[in-house]
Amino acid sequence: MTRESPSDLRLLGPAVALWVACWGTPWLGPPAMAVLVAAAWCLGASIGRLAGRAGERRGAQRRRHRLWALSLAAGCALTGVVVCGLRLDALHSGPWDQWAATSSRISLSGTVVSDPSPSAGPAWPGAGPSATVTVRVTAAQDRLHRWVLRAPVLVFGQGEGWLDLRPGTPVSLDGAVRPAPAAAPLAAVVFARGAPRIDGAPAPWWRGAERLRTGLREAASGLPPDVAGLLPALVVGDTTAMPPDLADDLRAAGLAHLTAVSGANITIILVAVLLAARYAGVRGYALPVLGLVTVLAFVIVARPQPSVVRAVVMGGLAVMGVLLAGRRVGVQSLLAAVVGLLLIDPWLARSWGFALSVAATGGLLVLAPAWRDTWSARLPRPVAESLAIAVAAQAATLPLQLALAGTVGWAAVPANLAAEMAVAPATVLGAMAGVVSLVSVPVASLIAWVAGWPLAWIAGVARWGAATPLPDVHTPGGVVGLVVGLVLVAVVVAVLRRAGAVSHSSTLGQRVTAAVLVVVLLVAWWGTRARWPPPGWVMVACDVGQGDALVLAAGRGTAMVVDAGPDVGAVDRCLRRLGVTRVPVVVLTHDHADHVDGLPGVLRGRDVGQVLVSPLDDPLAQASAVRREAASAGLPVSPLVAGQRGVLGSLAWQVLWPARIIRGEGSDPNNASVVLLVEVNGVRLLLTGDVEPPAQGAMMTWAAQHGVDLHADVLKVPHHGSANQDPALWDAVDPRTAVISVGADNTYGHPDPQLVATLQARGIPVERTDLDGDIAVVLFDDDDTLRVVTR
Repeated sequence: MTRESPSDLRLLGPAVALWVACWGTPWLGPPAMAVLVAAAWCLGASIGRLAGRAGERRGAQRRRHRLWALSLAAGCALTGVVVCGLRLDALHSGPWDQWAATSSRISLSGTVVSDPSPSAGPAWPGAGPSATVTVRVTAAQDRLHRWVLRAPVLVFGQGEGWLDLRPGTPVSLDGAVRPAPAAAPLAAVVFARGAPRIDGAPAPWWRGAERLRTGLREAASGLPPDVAGLLPALVVGDTTAMPPDLADDLRAAGLAHLTAVSGANITIILVAVLLAARYAGVRGYALPVLGLVTVLAFVIVARPQPSVVRAVVMGGLAVMGVLLAGRRVGVQSLLAAVVGLLLIDPWLARSWGFALSVAATGGLLVLAPAWRDTWSARLPRPVAESLAIAVAAQAATLPLQLALAGTVGWAAVPANLAAEMAVAPATVLGAMAGVVSLVSVPVASLIAWVAGWPLAWIAGVARWGAATPLPDVHTPGGVVGLVVGLVLVAVVVAVLRRAGAVSHSSTLGQRVTAAVLVVVLLVAWWGTRARWPPPGWVMVACDVGQGDALVLAAGRGTAMVVDAGPDVGAVDRCLRRLGVTRVPVVVLTHDHADHVDGLPGVLRGRDVGQVLVSPLDDPLAQASAVRREAASAGLPVSPLVAGQRGVLGSLAWQVLWPARIIRGEGSDPNNASVVLLVEVNGVRLLLTGDVEPPAQGAMMTWAAQHGVDLHADVLKVPHHGSANQDPALWDAVDPRTAVISVGADNTYGHPDPQLVATLQARGIPVERTDLDGDIAVVLFDDDDTLRVVTR
């Protein structure tokens, strides 16, 4: 057997070095990162010289080769530092920071680059539907100047027209500028005023893509609701027709990844197209050309978001490498793609999705060919090829999935295995239906009807997985989960080889590539987990013991703090971990010690603007202490009442309670707690202090009278999860996640076990600071999903 040349991995060093540089530069800054790269090169060169002296007989050529490889890696890292620096300068230079600092109102024009993402409901009464959309700005006008720009901004729009926008549409709008979230590849956040103005029609290819998406929905419209919603979601990630209960069941069964555009989509479609072309007699350069055309068409239809482009490049690379060029060229192409994508978008270095794509592609190149060749003896080659690709990708990404999630749902394992056999035929038939719909919707409907059979199977598996009594089992997360995943994959591969299910052949290239995967996984884990909080965080519930301290992201280094907990040091350490240096607003929901005694920790070494409190000064001792602390820091103290609102950077808040003081029905201070409805980057959070049932019911009545939709993505459970709750609150809020701030081994019996069981029975995940420590609610850019990450 011919051994693969070690030169196949000559891009390994540059790829890893570039990844580390792109991860560290936004955090440390370009100058500091450049110094670290130079220091690493000097250290590596010194170690190489010492090793060279010890092994003089090996010759000078090998030493020169090592020094050349080290220099190439350092040069690639420095290139990454320069690219990151230029990107950071492009985002934060010009007028954006000045506009954000002064909340300037501007008029801007540009092109829509993403589908609008609807918020959970109207942010404020009478505002109409709300949405967020990314716009690449080309020009802006303030009171004095007109600027020619090229920068992406996130636009928050409310009212008619925002949900109708489509990628490629030229638009103009008026709005106020706010700072962009920390670590986001955005120049600013713009809160639009009024409706968007359409300045022209999208380019022909955008119109064609929209026609295909519409045709796919029309072709599936006559099918049962589950199938009609699942077909466009599975093929191109279009979830607009997805029944909400099916989306919840897919998530509960561990199948939500099927409806997000990933490398699997393009992998399946490319496999089908290329295999069909090969069996039709297409050979030579025509195959790569056909594959490229397929990839470009898919990107346009599925939207050229960074996550889509990344997934398509990785999935297409794997298939083209395995089916056309072979493993030797595929490994080179993988490393080259990593380098190229990081230079194009350095923020991918901090993306879990990118790490998962690299791991999946590496698995396809290392494992899939041998498994395909062995299984072809028992199965038709197309079936063996598709099965090998699917299983290899799943095996390679398992370690990162364990590191990221820290939990494994027992139902997810059989659900994924059961659904796997239906994914490929459903995707291929769905893609055919979409293409045919451009010519004839009735014929496309017939193809969609055939695709409905495997789609109905997937929907049925999701319903079963969500209803199964099998529990979610907590497994080690972080580096421990990563190691556990690697061991599991190694054991599975060894068992399959022992049973003769896969080939025993192993080349040097395969072994070294496996080592590369381990390195990439470790770098990806460290780059994402080592820094707290995770990118995209919108709220962190600090672990301050038996008390509340919530931190809401409002821009780079800026946050709104709601309650300060009972411990000065605990809240100060939490804010330091978050990198918060500026707190324009501190809200103390009521004057109990477990909510206010930590206020000096919030004030310590930070630029704080004002303190907002409950209108009821009770207990008087704590209320007086709060005012003394605020006065010593020169801060105003103001009471809050229902109906008051505010905007802070990318964060908007409204007070829902107290509208009046309730006395003699439980704890007066608890029932006077300030209740806030907050929206951060499209994520809605209901923060309830310690309100008890009398105030909960009165607050819901006030909200109904004033047209406030209480539906929220995240609910901070009142009063540390005590048993004293109004069940109607759960129906009104219908949260995706419930967070309980509570101390370990407290003497109050918080949280109430029956309350936790009730929430979980409703399908609401419950996160607790006593078990999980600091809890971050994170909006992931790759798939726009909301997740919870614990420290």
